[in-house]
Amino acid sequence: MANNPVQVVLNSHDFLIVPEKHGGGGNKDFYAGRDDEFVQHRNSLEQKVGAIRSSFQRSGKSSGYIKVTIRKEAWAKSHRPNTILFPETETACVGASDLGELFYMITDSQLARIGADIGRAEDETRWKLNDKTQKQKAAPSNRRSEVGAIESIDLPPVSGKRRFTAEEAVKWFEDQRTGGIYLVEIFAPEVGLFRTDRPYLEQAMRLVTENVKTAGLYVELMMLQFRNDELASSHVFGARLLSGSGLHTVEKSVSQHQRFLRLPDNIDQIRKVLLPPILVPSRSNAEPVGDPLFPYRLTSLPKKLEGRAYPKVAVIDGGISEFYDPWIIGRHDLLAREHRCVEHGDFIAGLLVYGQTVNGARICPEADGCELYDLALLPNEKVVEAFDQYYPNNVLDFMQELDAAVEQVKREHGICIFNMSLNLLDTVGNESYGIVADLLDKIADRNDVVFVLSAGNLDSKDHRPLWPADPKAAVRLLAGRSAPDTLLQPAESV
Repeated sequence: MANNPVQVVLNSHDFLIVPEKHGGGGNKDFYAGRDDEFVQHRNSLEQKVGAIRSSFQRSGKSSGYIKVTIRKEAWAKSHRPNTILFPETETACVGASDLGELFYMITDSQLARIGADIGRAEDETRWKLNDKTQKQKAAPSNRRSEVGAIESIDLPPVSGKRRFTAEEAVKWFEDQRTGGIYLVEIFAPEVGLFRTDRPYLEQAMRLVTENVKTAGLYVELMMLQFRNDELASSHVFGARLLSGSGLHTVEKSVSQHQRFLRLPDNIDQIRKVLLPPILVPSRSNAEPVGDPLFPYRLTSLPKKLEGRAYPKVAVIDGGISEFYDPWIIGRHDLLAREHRCVEHGDFIAGLLVYGQTVNGARICPEADGCELYDLALLPNEKVVEAFDQYYPNNVLDFMQELDAAVEQVKREHGICIFNMSLNLLDTVGNESYGIVADLLDKIADRNDVVFVLSAGNLDSKDHRPLWPADPKAAVRLLAGRSAPDTLLQPAESV
């Protein structure tokens, strides 16, 4: 380095992408010593693949989607069936659901090849002497190992596309903050770095448009577009059922919503139809301090020391008051003054600026002081019509605004930490990853930033006492809880 102060990195991609690691230890035989069971399982899978092929041919399709369920013992990444049956160079994994459930986009010819490969898996366990232990160990072929790792191969169930009724949808849309839109998630493979192949999205939207026209319904579709990148788009689009042609009012007829919700059942590219989330500020349960009129402000701020470098954090909230102006390095001017609500933003700003003063050096060893960017994106929830005014297409518009704002703040101020104390009125799912969490991950990856997210807070009536020191007493306390202490979306974002 002393003689070469300027370094040119030609393979920068290798430092941005974590290389795929392949586990060692050889193939695992999930039916070692149980050959009759394996033959029965192999034949069952082969027949199921044949039945799926027949289904494709009856419907005139040359390709479609299948769900591959991996048995629990094979959940380790090294046991995925992607060497023989579903090689990554030939088959596209387009999603995952519950633990061990993978979705693949597949052609009829690929199904024929997969069925043949399954049928060629050897009947009997192959044993090999382990030189170290001097014991016999199962040493299956890749083919037998992968067939044994798979529990089942099925068509994605139509019943799994939505988990609400038309009546529930119409009731949910009564809240103006929903925008009256359905969120439609598609199967689509990732292409390149943080990008979804846009043609898959556009094809699904065309099919919805054609089906809607045939059914005599009126639907407005909208796409989430990341900044000005023509190639980058989300795997989600919005659909608003309208009351008539040329009208912009949301349909309120339950029967019309029932007709619309039946359409995705016949569109393979559609994975799920979801009700839109409602974004709300995370409420603080902290004890107020300082001025009773402004409970999250102390009487005076710590002074900036000239020449000293301070951490920088962008606060995504309803706004930060002028009280913190000495520490604010920029503001996002989206919200009108009457639509700002600074109480919670001030609380977060207070924790950042004088965290040690409020919490003590043991909890917060860092010295007071933090430069803030006021990223006010969430309108006052007490002004009912405000959210719809800024984000008529609900979370699609919000995430698009957030993406543009994060890019600007990072470019102009070099800020990499974004505190977002917002939650959805929905708990984290047990078997799926939320759409908003996925979109946040994409924005974080694209801009190389970190989101610090709220896990949610319990209402005061649901508070519990501190954990007892006695483990048995702690278990009894937990067993007696009736309120679910569950994370709120999008806290599952990584």
